[in-house]
Amino acid sequence: MSVRVGGVKGKSVSGASNGSKARAAAPEGLNASTESQRSETAGGGDRVSLTGTATRLQELEKHIASMPIVDVEHVSHVQHSLAGGSYLFEPVEAADNLLTQERNFALISRQRQG
Repeated sequence: MSVRVGGVKGKSVSGASNGSKARAAAPEGLNASTESQRSETAGGGDRVSLTGTATRLQELEKHIASMPIVDVEHVSHVQHSLAGGSYLFEPVEAADNLLTQERNFALISRQRQG
C-alpha cells in the first residue's frame, strides 16, 4: 500500500507504507528554525524528526481534544438550583464580570495590533 501526499510545492510525494516515510519540503516562508529537523538513514530512506515545540504542540492538541466541552457537574448543579428555586443571581457581580472580560479582550486586541 502506498501513501500519497499532494500539494508540496506543486508536486505530489509518494512512499511505501512499509516503514519508509516521504520527505516533503516545508511551506515557503518558514525558516530553518521552524522547519522539522531531517536526517538521512543508511538505507536511503528519509526520516523526519519533529522539533521539541512541534512534539509539545501535538501533545497539547491531544490533551485539549480529550477534555470535555462543558463542565457537566456545574451544569447539573445549576439546573438543580434553578429547578428548586435556590439559584442566586447577583446582577451587579455579573455586570462587573462582563466589564472585566470586555476590558481583557480589548487589552488582548491592542497587544496584537501593537
